[in-house]
Amino acid sequence: MSEASPNTLHKPPAGMDDTPSARPRRSRLATMRDSDLWQSFVASRLVVVAAILTTLLVGAAFLAPLLAPHNPYDLKSLELIDADRPPAWEEGGEARFLLGSDDQGRDILSTIMYGTHASLMIGLCSVLLAVAIGLSLGLWAGSAGGRLDAVLASLHTSLSRSESPLSTMPASTEGRSVQSAR
Repeated sequence: MSEASPNTLHKPPAGMDDTPSARPRRSRLATMRDSDLWQSFVASRLVVVAAILTTLLVGAAFLAPLLAPHNPYDLKSLELIDADRPPAWEEGGEARFLLGSDDQGRDILSTIMYGTHASLMIGLCSVLLAVAIGLSLGLWAGSAGGRLDAVLASLHTSLSRSESPLSTMPASTEGRSVQSAR
């Protein structure tokens, strides 16, 4: 028997090129559907329902100015005669106040939607600000190098440790020791 060269052992069949550019490219959606994470996600009904519910609530919060039945910030539309209305499904409730009204006549559903909208926007803006500051400081420290890079790296390390002052403050205000707070 003659020995085959190393190049002929793994040669693709005739007409088939095995280069990455010759293989059919899979879409990102197909790749995602084949992943273990996706399979675990769709296997759990509870997780799927929670994801759908979260998406609906966050979507309703972001679209609160369009979806809310009333604007709780519009003082001209408030009427004290509508104060303390029960929810629509209880006796004396009205369909225009689905979850009822508060002591100033504001629709509770609209107040919840607008409040969630404001909370999500504040959270999103604070995260974007933190990313912008952290990215700017990191780029500056990385490009400058030297002492500035060392100082910012040690500051980051000290703040990310569990023994940082920020993590021990709640324990110290409650009178417990730092050792029991961990």
